[in-house]
Amino acid sequence: MSLNEICELGVIGLTSLGQSLAAHHAIKKRRVCVYDYDDPSFAPQVIKEFRTSIEQDDDDINDDDDPALNTTRPSRCMVPSNSIKEFATIISTPRKIIIFGTHDDDKKFDDIWNELRVNLTRGDMVLRWGEEEGSMMTHPSDQNNLQFYTESIVGNLSKLQAEPLGISLLEMVKLEQDRAAIIRESDIQDTFVVGGPE
Repeated sequence: MSLNEICELGVIGLTSLGQSLAAHHAIKKRRVCVYDYDDPSFAPQVIKEFRTSIEQDDDDINDDDDPALNTTRPSRCMVPSNSIKEFATIISTPRKIIIFGTHDDDKKFDDIWNELRVNLTRGDMVLRWGEEEGSMMTHPSDQNNLQFYTESIVGNLSKLQAEPLGISLLEMVKLEQDRAAIIRESDIQDTFVVGGPE
């Protein structure tokens, strides 16, 4: 594998948000490796559509003088992967990986994590893109249906499996309402909140 094939970012789960994030970085000429856990054959389709949509912009690039420019065309900055193992080898270290499409399926996330973690190394960062839902585990004494990190699958896997290996495993959660006041009043110390009224 040449240095021109190494990617800066990895996206697992080609949901509409996953595709948008990958396209945003590819347009900025950052190489992104994409993989769809549910259907690995979907990644080449996504890339084909992306390349078609930005073909005109690529035609404006004159790479006759420098063949290396061909690999930095935005249309060449999104790279498919057929397996999680291949996916992990294509991303430069420390790896930055975002997983989409598992916010309502902890078992699916656990399956992806178990396959991915054996291919990770110290310093890598994995972010699960989540969404607050009524079905998520909540703090037993809380009436506001607030999930605490220490009770989530990501919190547990982070403490038990990722941290001992020097890997950062995080979860980004879209909150349905401002939770800053609720968290400030709680006795939970393992929670980090951005935003909310001061």
